[in-house]
Amino acid sequence: MGLKKLIYEQANEQAKTILAEAKEEKKALLKAEQEKVDKKVSTLLNNAEKEANKKISSKKLEFEQEKKKLILEEKNTQIERVLSLFKEKLLNLNDSELFEYTYKLIKAQKISGNELVRVKKEDYNRYLKLFSSAPKSANLVELDLLNKKLGKGYNLKLDKTPAAITDGFMLVGEVYDLNFSLEPQIERIRRTYEREIHKILYE
Repeated sequence: MGLKKLIYEQANEQAKTILAEAKEEKKALLKAEQEKVDKKVSTLLNNAEKEANKKISSKKLEFEQEKKKLILEEKNTQIERVLSLFKEKLLNLNDSELFEYTYKLIKAQKISGNELVRVKKEDYNRYLKLFSSAPKSANLVELDLLNKKLGKGYNLKLDKTPAAITDGFMLVGEVYDLNFSLEPQIERIRRTYEREIHKILYE
């Protein structure tokens, strides 16, 4: 074999070896790159899943809060409706009911018994007729029928001076006044009985 041929064959063998090694290296590199890509994709998917779960949890929480808000609003609406019906009832009391209602409100208070009763101008004649049999001409008229019902120590008088209220009555004393118009009454009932109204309606 000539020298040229020998060199050529050796070079050819080396080239084959180098190509084989290059192929193996390429496979290894591709495998490593594929693993990197797979890992990256897996991480991205996991992150996306976590993000999706976060969003789902966030939405669930949002829906729960909205649900609670709507339930609370509905409960408050119903409580307000009950109180509104109660107010309407008080505004439309007949004479005997008004007498009993007024008596109970006053009897529940610690007062001197010498207070003046004031009502709005439009209610004056009704209170006068309902609570007094005394002569009606004076500016201060003794509420003898109401005083009798209240018992010993009461000497209430109806004052012709109109009260600056839209309904109900006021007790005007030497030291302080008591307001028995309906709005403060409804507010007191709300504070005192809101839980009980809630129980009756929803439990």
